[in-house]
Amino acid sequence: MADYKQIRILKIYWTKLKTFFLSRNVLSFIFFLALSTVFWFINTLEKERETTLSIPIRYAHIPKNIQLTNTPESKLSLSIKDKGANLLNYYSKKTLPVTIDLNRTFYEKGSIMITSDELLAKVSKQTLPTTVIQSISPDTLFIQYEKLSQRVVPIRISGNIELAQQYTLNEEVRIEPAEITVFGPKYILDTLTFIRTEEIDFKDIQDTVSKRIKLNPQENLRFSTHEADIHIVSEMFTEKDIKLPITCINCPGNLMVRTFPTSVNVKFNVGLSRFNETENIKVILDYNEIEAGSAKQRLKPVCPDSYISNIRLSPEEVEFILEPK
Repeated sequence: MADYKQIRILKIYWTKLKTFFLSRNVLSFIFFLALSTVFWFINTLEKERETTLSIPIRYAHIPKNIQLTNTPESKLSLSIKDKGANLLNYYSKKTLPVTIDLNRTFYEKGSIMITSDELLAKVSKQTLPTTVIQSISPDTLFIQYEKLSQRVVPIRISGNIELAQQYTLNEEVRIEPAEITVFGPKYILDTLTFIRTEEIDFKDIQDTVSKRIKLNPQENLRFSTHEADIHIVSEMFTEKDIKLPITCINCPGNLMVRTFPTSVNVKFNVGLSRFNETENIKVILDYNEIEAGSAKQRLKPVCPDSYISNIRLSPEEVEFILEPK
């Protein structure tokens, strides 16, 4: 019963409100209020007004071997005057930055001054012909700089490269560019010998892999490029068996090392496409590694070719005698 009375009271109030707002006097008042608001707004747009714009600054074409030693201004404050309708254009779209081109001749150390006339010429390109620029703050830009030292260093791959079973490299892993120019303080560059890539992890490689990788950034240093391309070419391998003579190195000129036998069997893995190529494998006996009183010496294989792997010698050590020449 109480709920019914509340609903009835609400209906009575709602009916009175509708009657009030739909009455001729109230509708006339709302109409003339809206009309006067429109005329006021139009009148306001036709009057000249002042406002302040904030324009970002972009410094372009800074050479990599130039270091700015101060913190130049990042924004210009522009006081302008124009009709209200024209001023609305500046707030209805994104303000483009003023570009300061620093592509010029630099000395070992110095400063660059961008005058108020130069700034005015640049910002005028972004304002309407009817807009009056009353002031620019700051009215002059000062940019201090110094030249950085530079050095060319190689790039080294950092990370893990694993081939699939029965696969070997067809050629040495390549990285392009192999070297980059590094810019920075001389005391850092004097101890810099290479730049590493970011960590990579390639597993189960069964084909050619080409990928762009980033260089590992270093504090206070700039690079001529921040990326490099790595190329890994793999193929299936087979085993090859050859016989090679023993070569003695570091032997004094008045001695001769005679080995027994004079040659050994060499087994190694080689890519299928290079099976018939001439190998650059050498079997070495190093005189400097011979222990006093020993009659046997262990051999070691030497090969610069990345496509040859898992070299085994048979026998691994040989008997020898030293003879005067």
